[in-house]
Amino acid sequence: MNKFILAAVLFCSSIFMTGCVNSTYQEKLVSVEKIEKHLVKNETTLNDLRALLGTPAIIGKTKDDNKKIAGFIIRTSMTTNLAKNIGKGLISFGFMSKSDPMVQKNVIVKLDENDVLTDYAFDGYSYIMRHRVGLWNQAERTLTQEELYSSINYDDEEILTKYKEALAKEKGCSVSELSKEDIKKSFKHCNLYCFCERSMKKIYGEFEMVDDNPSAKEGDGSKFNLLNN
Repeated sequence: MNKFILAAVLFCSSIFMTGCVNSTYQEKLVSVEKIEKHLVKNETTLNDLRALLGTPAIIGKTKDDNKKIAGFIIRTSMTTNLAKNIGKGLISFGFMSKSDPMVQKNVIVKLDENDVLTDYAFDGYSYIMRHRVGLWNQAERTLTQEELYSSINYDDEEILTKYKEALAKEKGCSVSELSKEDIKKSFKHCNLYCFCERSMKKIYGEFEMVDDNPSAKEGDGSKFNLLNN
């Protein structure tokens, strides 16, 4: 296979894995503290949020109090491992599994009938998306509060290291005592959208889907640079 065609195939497969989801890219994910500075309950509007965070990934309605909720995603690159994956593909003619390290922070908000902010919360995940014949995740982990309130970006080795440290703490053992089965555990495939939906359910419970692919509006993301100050 022509190496340029293979590169295109691998790139497209990476996009397929992550899904075409509304999200905002950062080389290093901003501390949510910088986001929080711009969120004022009973004052900040949905349009303000869209200007700051970009187009929401999901809009829903809570089942308990029938309020609008929205999930915004800030993520690292979807093609961090592209060169490595192309190398694997060339060596193995496409038969070796490929990996994409993913880190995302989700901003989940609740709004009143006038689309004014009434509540918000932050959640996030790091994981490695793997693909060969099928799709699956490895080293899946919820970000800690410290990580949410820090500027972070991890490659696949760092994601795996953080996962092993968290797993060892959970099991009450040292990292060296973890089995290969523990370290290489496969998780059901979940992409950016899936993890955002998971965060929304974690924070506000089961909800009714209103828009699973909100259209971009003029001004979305226009004030994102404020988070870099």
